[in-house]
Formats: sequence, C-alpha cells, structure tokens
Amino acid sequence: MKIILDISPLLLESVGVRSYTINLVRNILKLNEEREVLLFPFLTEKTKKHFEGLHYKGFVFNERYQKWLFAILSHLGGGNLISKRYLNHWDLFWTPGTFLLPVRCCVVGTINDLTTIIFPQFHKRKVVEHQEKVFNYFKERASLIIAISENTKSDIVKYLHIPEDKIRTIYCGVGDEFRRIEDVQYLKSRLKGIGIDYPYLFYLGTLEPRKNVERLIETFIRLKKEKRINEKLVVSGMQGWDYQSIFDRVASSSIEKEVIFTGFVPSESLPFLYNGASAFVYPSLYEGFGLPVLEAMACGVPVVTSNVSSLPEVAGDAAVLINPYSVDDLTNGISRILSDEDLRNSCMTKGIERAKSFSWERCAIETLKVFNEAYNGNVFLSR
Repeated sequence: MKIILDISPLLLESVGVRSYTINLVRNILKLNEEREVLLFPFLTEKTKKHFEGLHYKGFVFNERYQKWLFAILSHLGGGNLISKRYLNHWDLFWTPGTFLLPVRCCVVGTINDLTTIIFPQFHKRKVVEHQEKVFNYFKERASLIIAISENTKSDIVKYLHIPEDKIRTIYCGVGDEFRRIEDVQYLKSRLKGIGIDYPYLFYLGTLEPRKNVERLIETFIRLKKEKRINEKLVVSGMQGWDYQSIFDRVASSSIEKEVIFTGFVPSESLPFLYNGASAFVYPSLYEGFGLPVLEAMACGVPVVTSNVSSLPEVAGDAAVLINPYSVDDLTNGISRILSDEDLRNSCMTKGIERAKSFSWERCAIETLKVFNEAYNGNVFLSR
C-alpha cells in the first residue's frame, strides 16, 4: 500500500493537532516496513528535523517560501494540479483535517474535536467555515474516520450524523520525555533558566475563551486572598483568539506580579515546567482529548481538570475533576490538592500508572490497522 500522510499541521499554529501529527507520523514511519509513504504537502528545513533517520518521500522547501507555497496549494487550487499529475497513483490519503486533497484514492480522516460546531462563538468565522468544509469532505470522501476519544466519537455521531460503524476511536499517546524528574537540583536549574521558581500552579494551552483561562484567573485571585496560598500561577501558551480580557483582568487585580505569562514554550522545556508545579490546572470547557492532562500525569504531577467532554475519559480516577463553569468548585478543587497530602500522593501515583496505558506507538499501530481496513474495504461514506 502506498500512503500519503498529511503533515500540514507542522506549517500551522494549532499546537494540539501539530503535536498529534508529529508523534503519530513519526511512529508510523518507525513501524513501516512494506508501505511506501509520502509526507505531504511539504517539509521545511526546520520541520524535517522531526523525521530524521526515518524513511519517507517528500518535498523540502526553504522556510522563506513556506506561506507562499502553502497558500497556492491550499487556497489557489494548486492541490488539484498536483493530484492530477502525481498523487492519483497512491492508494490511501490520511489527513487530520487540515489539507483536503482532491484525490481518487481511499481517504481516512482524523477528527480531533467538534468545538467549532458545539462552541462556534469561541472561534473566528473563517475557522468555523474551514471546519465545515473539513467535515463535508469527510462525509463525502472518507472510508473511515478516526476519533481521538469516545467523547469525540459520540459528538461525531450526534452532530455530523455519521454512522457509528464508520468511526474508530484511537487514543493519543504520551512521549517518553514526559516522566518524573527525581533530581531536584537539576530541575531547579532548568526552571531557573526559563525564569521560573517554586512554588507555582501550572496551566498550559492556547489563550482563548474555550480554555477558560479567565475563570482560572478569578479562581487564583480568590485562592490568594482567601486561602493565602504561596503558589504563583504560571500560564504558558500562545495567544489565540479573543485573549485580551485575560491580560486585562490580571492587570486590574492585586495579584499582577503573582501571574507569569511565559508565552509559547518549546517542547523540550515542558517536562521541567510540569515537574516543578505544585499542581497542573486545566479547566477547559471542551477538549477532543486533552494532551496536557496526560503529559502532566506522566510527569507525576497532581492534576485538577474539568468534568466535561473527553477530560474525565483521559484522567480517569487519577485527577480531581471540577465543574469548569464554577469558580467555587475550581477553588475547592485546587485547595484540596494543595492541602491534602494523601490526595496529592494518590493523584501522583495513579497518574503515572494511568499514563503508561497511552503510547504513540500503540496509536500508530492502531492507525495502520485502520488504514488496512479502509483500503481493503474501500467503502465510502455517503452524505
């Protein structure tokens, strides 16, 4: 079987889908023996480092031409020309829903979440419109669809009206780099290098309304005033859509110096930020999976997260689950994890064990099985 793998998320800013794509594709290439694989649309000098030492076909372009080339392929119809001349002799095309090729071969698509349908008010209109095109493409062209959680699978059936027997749930994994760091002095030195000192609560995610960061800020203000906690709040992640109110709320409060915005953090620094935290707090209103929760648990950090969407499915009984719409509930959840040593130890131990059941290798193995099933069955979905 000759497979085209869509790696366009490497050229975009979507952190979750980007991480999913890099890790899944790397592990597919590691496992691959008989299949011919094309990484499409193209790699740059920076992004090709993710696949060093692995066997694949692909195009590498200079970084300065990245946006220009991607615009031609994505919006100006370049994909039609390329597919007619080169891609139609391939057997299967997989996409995480970012690059929609007009290919004749079998198509498998991954749906990470349905946030643009469930919470359209949290996104720019052009994002909602693009996702509508993605979902229509999957309905028309996909032989099988991969959902990254059972919750996402249920959402696909409910909102897209795609038959359940055309959907396969495959969980994300967690990298080996996310693990408990026992050398305290080494950890301190690495954190000092990025301007962070103990103690602190940690949040990681794009700054946008769906992530519920503003309510986290309100909770932190209450914890400082009423519970007198010693922790600062470290907020990491790039600025998304409609983020200004987060900074405005901190600026108008008495705890401005207690909140540290790091901006985007390179992946190599994340294990240290997780390990140094008193707790990882992730009060998102909706997630297709919730990779940061899994990464934090793998690092042995107690987690406080939401009791909605896929997050209870990922966290299991290894985290404190809260109502993300309630500042009271979020305040109580964080206060419990900071003050109850038995609870902290339980969450840390259970989190490490639970994270062991999620791996990118397993994700890749199950994804290749879906590729084989789709190609051999070659059953296309109707509208």
